Amino acid sequence: MERLENGWLNTADPNSVISITTIDWATAGHQPAVNITRLVPANGVLDRDHRHENLPVLDARLGSTGLRLVETLNDAFAPNRRTLGQE
Repeated sequence: MERLENGWLNTADPNSVISITTIDWATAGHQPAVNITRLVPANGVLDRDHRHENLPVLDARLGSTGLRLVETLNDAFAPNRRTLGQE
C-alpha cells in the first residue's frame, strides 16, 4: 500500500480514472492483463524479475480500482459531497 501511496497515486489523475464508463475502464485494463499473462514462463513460476517488470501495470490497475471503489461508495453513502479532484 505504501508503494501505491508514494508512487502511482501521486502521479494519477483521479478524474481520468473516475470519469470514464465502467466498460471503458474494464476494457482499458483487459489488454495489460493479457500482455502480462503472455509473459508467464512455461513452467508457470513467476520469478522476481517478472514481478518487478509488471509491478507498474499492477499498481495502476489496483490504484484505479481503489479510486473507482471510493467514488462508488461515496456516491452510495454521501451523494451530496464533492467528487475526487474537485477543490
